[in-house]
Amino acid sequence: MPDDDFIHVKTKKRSRRNTDTTQKVLATGSESHKVNINKGTGIRRILLTKNEVATSDYYSSVLIKLNQGLKQLNCLGVKEIICYGLGHFVDCVESRYQFGLLLSLKDHFSASVCIFDPVFYSAEIEILRELGCEVITANEEGKRKTTPDTVTLVYLPHCPKQLTNNFLWTNWGPELKNCIIFSNSFSKIIESQPKRVLNVSAGYIFNIIPYTEEFSLDNSFRYKDIFNDIAIHIFPHERLASLSQDFWNLCEEPQYKVVRTLRQLISEIRYFSSEKKLQDSLLVKYIMMQFHKYKETDQQLCKAQEEMKFLASSYLCYLHSQRRYKEICDQYHVKGERSVKETADMMGFKLPHDPK
Repeated sequence: MPDDDFIHVKTKKRSRRNTDTTQKVLATGSESHKVNINKGTGIRRILLTKNEVATSDYYSSVLIKLNQGLKQLNCLGVKEIICYGLGHFVDCVESRYQFGLLLSLKDHFSASVCIFDPVFYSAEIEILRELGCEVITANEEGKRKTTPDTVTLVYLPHCPKQLTNNFLWTNWGPELKNCIIFSNSFSKIIESQPKRVLNVSAGYIFNIIPYTEEFSLDNSFRYKDIFNDIAIHIFPHERLASLSQDFWNLCEEPQYKVVRTLRQLISEIRYFSSEKKLQDSLLVKYIMMQFHKYKETDQQLCKAQEEMKFLASSYLCYLHSQRRYKEICDQYHVKGERSVKETADMMGFKLPHDPK
């Protein structure tokens, strides 16, 4: 997503007597609201959740499938884990359990963890660091290059397919053999959407799936919406070795219509806005809230989301028209041309908004 996609608003420092509680203002909603987070309580809840995950049958099945994949790759273990899109784990139960699985895998493999989500509260970032995770400081849009000759587990729990697609593009080549992607099932993504949609939003997933080994997971966890539709994917060396260099050379950077529309909207609003900073624009806050609310996921394309896209495109068209109208007015100002109303009066036409 573009830099303008995530707008942060700073708050005043808290008093010293409340040093364990961090306050964060969310600027993506229609009205800013404060979230109070006690770090100590947050960490205790996370560790309890981690223990519950680590002792579950589901986690045991994850380890079995990962070990099968590692054996097929002739690798002993995972050296690093990259995680995107975890969400607000302090106040979202689904995210907290997904985080518990991440921490369990971190301990099991003694792996380093790099993690990013633009929605993290500042207190969540502090918690992540206290729990031994490295927080990525820039929004890479999933475009992180893996360390050469290092087995990397990419953990994308219920993330948009565009993030997975971006990661594949960045690492497009035979070195994918060192990557294990733990994300929404590739096969279900391919089965649930037409090819014309996949070519735009998941082209690299579509192209690599014939050379992918997918390990499905039985959704045996007690909460069925935490790990549903998630699978483990590896790229066996013998399959990748059969590909010609021409296959890898077709690697244009992905472009997504929703992202382009958002960038254009922000650009047009900046042009017309009287606000010195876009952070002060209620319109921008509302747009960002809607784009996050109807953010694409692999298994969910709802009517409301499509209506949001249409509304955004229509508003963008209106802003473009406003810009062009202003340019025309500036170009022909004081050159003697009649206004629309003057021309209508002369021709005897009555404009719809004319009270006469």
